[in-house]
Amino acid sequence: MATPPRQILPGAKYLVTRRCTQRQFLLTPSPTVNAVFKYILALKVAQYGILLHGFSVMSNHFHLVLTDPESRLPDFLRDLDALIARSLNLHHGRRESFFSSDKPNIVRLVSPRDVISKLAYTVTNPVTSRLVSRRSEWPGAASRIRDIGGPARTVQRPDVFFSKRMPEKVELRLLAPLVEHNGHWVEMSADELTRFRQNVRRRADAHEQDVRQNAARRGRRFLGTDSVLRQSPFTTPRTASKPGITPRIAAADKRVRIAALENLRGFIAQYYRALKKYRQGTRDVEFPCGTFKMRALFGVRCVSMPLPAT
Repeated sequence: MATPPRQILPGAKYLVTRRCTQRQFLLTPSPTVNAVFKYILALKVAQYGILLHGFSVMSNHFHLVLTDPESRLPDFLRDLDALIARSLNLHHGRRESFFSSDKPNIVRLVSPRDVISKLAYTVTNPVTSRLVSRRSEWPGAASRIRDIGGPARTVQRPDVFFSKRMPEKVELRLLAPLVEHNGHWVEMSADELTRFRQNVRRRADAHEQDVRQNAARRGRRFLGTDSVLRQSPFTTPRTASKPGITPRIAAADKRVRIAALENLRGFIAQYYRALKKYRQGTRDVEFPCGTFKMRALFGVRCVSMPLPAT
C-alpha cells in the first residue's frame, strides 16, 4: 500500500526524529561530530527559514523541535541529511548510507502544550535512555532550555570537509514558538517567554527525577559520559529495536487530537480526489492546503487555507 501523502502546513510545529542506518552509533559525540552537526544545522535553518526551538543529537539519531513557516520542511530535511551524511561519512572513512532507509519520523505538534512536552522530551532524551543521569552531562550537541529566545550563538566552520567558500561563521539561535494575539502570530513577550522556559524546565526536571528514581528502584545504572565517548561509531545497541506505530500528530488534549486527525483524514481524501482529476488531465485542479510533493515537482495549484475535515 502506498504511503499516504504528508500534510505540510505553513507555520506548523514538528518533532522530527532521524535515525542512523542499522542503528549504528555514527553520531557518537566528539568535538568533530558536534561541530559538524551544529554548523550544518545553522546553515540549513537559515537557508530554509526554519524556526528552531530545540535539538538533541544522540549517538544513533537526532531530534529537532521546530516551526516550518514556509512549508519547506521536506527540502530542509533532505539537504540537512545529505550534508551531514557526506561530511561525517568522510570523517568516519566510510561510503555507505549514513541514515536509515526509513523516512524521518515527523510528528506535528498541535498545541503549545505539545511543544512544551516534546521540547522536554528532546532535551532529556539522554537521561531517558539511561546514558547520563542529568541532561547537563550529555557530551553531544544539544540545546539548552535557557537559550530558547536568547541571543544567537556563533558556530565556527569546522576544519574538516567544508570548502573555504562556505561561511566561516554562522549563527544558531533557538527561538521560542510564535504565539497568537488578535489573529496574528507574534513573538512571545518577556513574561510569556519566562513562563514558557519555566514550563519546559519543570517538565524536564520532573521527568529526569522519575527516570533516576526508577533506575535506583530497579538497581539499574547509567552508562556515563566516559563510556558514551568510548563507543565505536560502527557498533549498535545491544537491545533490539521494537516495531511500533509512527504517529503523525501529537496532541495531549483528546478532543484536539481527534479534531487534528479528522482534519488529516480530510486532507488525504481531498488530495486523492484532486490527484485523480489531475491524472485525468484537469491541470487546473486545486489540491488541499498542505500538499507538498505535487506542488514542488509539478507546481500544482493549492488552496491557501486548510479545508475543513470531511
